[in-house]
Amino acid sequence: MTVSVLFSAVIYTGANNELRRFERLSIIRREVDFFGTRIAREPAFDSQEIADLRRRLILTLLLVNLGIFAFSALFGYILAGKTLRPIELMLADQKRFVADASHELRTPLTAMITEIEVALRGKTLDLPTARKLLKSNLEEASKMHSLSNHLLSLSRYQTADLKLPREKFDLTELVQNVVAKLRPLASKKGVTINTDLQNIDLTANPDSLAELLTILLDNAVKYSRPQGKVIVKTQKAGNRAEISVQDFGIGINSADLPHIFDRFYRADASRSKDQTTGYGLGLAIARSIVELHNGKILVTSAPGAGTTFRVLI
Repeated sequence: MTVSVLFSAVIYTGANNELRRFERLSIIRREVDFFGTRIAREPAFDSQEIADLRRRLILTLLLVNLGIFAFSALFGYILAGKTLRPIELMLADQKRFVADASHELRTPLTAMITEIEVALRGKTLDLPTARKLLKSNLEEASKMHSLSNHLLSLSRYQTADLKLPREKFDLTELVQNVVAKLRPLASKKGVTINTDLQNIDLTANPDSLAELLTILLDNAVKYSRPQGKVIVKTQKAGNRAEISVQDFGIGINSADLPHIFDRFYRADASRSKDQTTGYGLGLAIARSIVELHNGKILVTSAPGAGTTFRVLI
């Protein structure tokens, strides 16, 4: 509006100067010398008409500025709303994150405090009871330790200016190392991990990709049926490397698929704590790792038929 008003003032000043000059010329030319004889002429415009021109000019500029003001106010309001919407969503997400994290931390702390209080109220605290209490508290402390590690990892990968160092490495070797670490966990459940790997030299951050694959394999084993299997594949997809992890377990409902990468989503859906453990942070970390590599992570699933995660780097 400041620019518009200044521009209008320049226009009015220039136009008004021209009107004054025209008015002076009109007065001078009322009488002209025609071969020594003065002849009276009517001016092209009289003073009243010039004054009317000034008023119309002022009215036009005023209307134009009012129109610009109304348009800019409306458009500015719309843009401000669109600008503030992501901030509003971010604050809501932050509040939910704090509430969920507090809930997950409070659960093991409450269990530890309750067990300790009950033990202290007892008249006798023998060694076997103390050992059982310490073992239970150790389990709860391990859960909090795992949660804090996941939170720190998620916070690190979601840092806006984080630049992961990249190097060229053998993707097949990395996948084999991760699978070897997860096989004991799979064996406890009777799950077999099969691999179908192509030789691919990839330029990326190997540590973060190892963490990504660990998360996907851990989920695949966790949600597989006993005596089931998990298939890990690597292949070239154009100028990208594709890593897929497929299980044949319980699957994911279509209504849940859009939310599985949200923080604490699994925990939100299972406050009652079923047979599976976790906090719903793994897939959020996985997505952050993929985004830092400018890649894509895709998921297809059907209840009772299993789930397949595909990562393109």
